[in-house]
Amino acid sequence: MTYRTEVEFLELCSPPLIERTAQEYRRLHLLLDSADSAFLKATRTQWVSEAEELYVKRLGEAEKLATALSGAFRSVHAALVDYAEAVGRAKGATRAVCRASVPCPRSWRGWPVR
Repeated sequence: MTYRTEVEFLELCSPPLIERTAQEYRRLHLLLDSADSAFLKATRTQWVSEAEELYVKRLGEAEKLATALSGAFRSVHAALVDYAEAVGRAKGATRAVCRASVPCPRSWRGWPVR
């Protein structure tokens, strides 16, 4: 059995805000994905310098980092979208239980029903 005190944190959760955060991570993922062409252009640059080897090494590291971050941001986006849906369902279920039982925490009574 779930006790009300264990789900009171749902009152503070906002699925629209979670979804907005998810969209920001999606934007960052797409931004990093769009850098692929810039890395390709940078690797085609031909020049001679004492730092050429270091440049190529650092460029490779930056590309790997950007690829890893892009994948991570894509995963965070997907997780937050799922979490927002789960929070919405949990709030709905909590509201239903609240309406069916007495007493209900005063702050829960004003929750809008979707």
